[in-house]
Amino acid sequence: MGLSVYVLYRDKAVDTNLDSNDTITEHVISNDINAKPMVGTEIVTKYVVSNDTPVKHLVKNDSLSENVVGNDILASDNIVIKSCAYPEEQDQKRWSVLKSVISSFSSLSAPYLLSDGSLLHLYRNCSVGLSDLDFSLDQAWWEDNKEELKEELSIAGFKLSAVFGNMNMFGYEESWQKNGVKVDIFGSNMEGNSRVTGFWVQGKNYPCTMPMERTVMYQWRGEVEVRIPFPVEDALIAMYGRNYPHPVGQWQWDIYPFLTGYCSYQYIA
Repeated sequence: MGLSVYVLYRDKAVDTNLDSNDTITEHVISNDINAKPMVGTEIVTKYVVSNDTPVKHLVKNDSLSENVVGNDILASDNIVIKSCAYPEEQDQKRWSVLKSVISSFSSLSAPYLLSDGSLLHLYRNCSVGLSDLDFSLDQAWWEDNKEELKEELSIAGFKLSAVFGNMNMFGYEESWQKNGVKVDIFGSNMEGNSRVTGFWVQGKNYPCTMPMERTVMYQWRGEVEVRIPFPVEDALIAMYGRNYPHPVGQWQWDIYPFLTGYCSYQYIA
């Protein structure tokens, strides 16, 4: 997979805001992440994309992104999570573990997503919740980079605590722990405009499906950029039903995902 660096330039002016009056030039510099601005111009932004991926959205900020991105990645200024305007008090231990696992993913440009309960708590309360941390990970990438990810997580202080399924089969899952906090990583695949994730219950693997158009980079509390599915609310409705804004007193993890229709009763293994 070839890579190109896209650099957006504009003429220098007194006005520092990027708006429709600015003349923007898209300049492609192959394999040069350290591209310099041309004389009389300044860099608006630059980002790395796969050569076989069309660029549909230009991020308007001054930061440098070195992530290899898929079809259409939106920046956090395109996504509004109302709960984050007045966030709840954060569980600092879980917050630290979440940042640590995201850092491990990001160091390898892993195509992960914050998922399930962790996505729900972010959107509903702008919090990490009080239970396990959930992530889904593209299984094809995981299969190719299993040892590298294992090393990164181990260096970060995580201990592998459980494995479900086989890496060469759909629905592979691992559980890791750090400082008493459990992190579940679910193998997943894209099928059209849906993300399908494996879900293990009593030794059987069930497919769970949510709609997803693209990946969104959301800046959580100004501290960490996290990858989440878009549209977020559609994904949450698929997982938890239309009443997802209202917490359930005793959520039964092995029953309710089937009742909401998120997971199929037809198991794979």
